[in-house]
Amino acid sequence: MSWIDQRPDDAMAGAFEAIGPDPVATVDPKPTLVGAMSTGGRLNVRRLIESLDVVPPDPITGLQVDGVQGDRVTLRWVAPAG
Repeated sequence: MSWIDQRPDDAMAGAFEAIGPDPVATVDPKPTLVGAMSTGGRLNVRRLIESLDVVPPDPITGLQVDGVQGDRVTLRWVAPAG
C-alpha cells in the first residue's frame, strides 16, 4: 500500500499544508484504479509541482547575440542570482 492510499492523519496534515495543496487534489481519475486505490486514480506529480511554482523568475539582463551561423543564432545573457 502506498502513501497515497491513505489520507494523512492530523500529525501529517501540517506537513502537507507546508508544501502547498493536498497532493490527492491532483489525482487524475482512472476507471481501472477505482476500488484498487482509495483515490480512484493516479497522482499527477507534474500538476502538483506546477501548483507550487507560483513565483516567476527575475528577468534576465544583458541579452545579446553572441554569434550567427546560417539559420542558427547563439544568445548570451546574465541569469539573475537566487
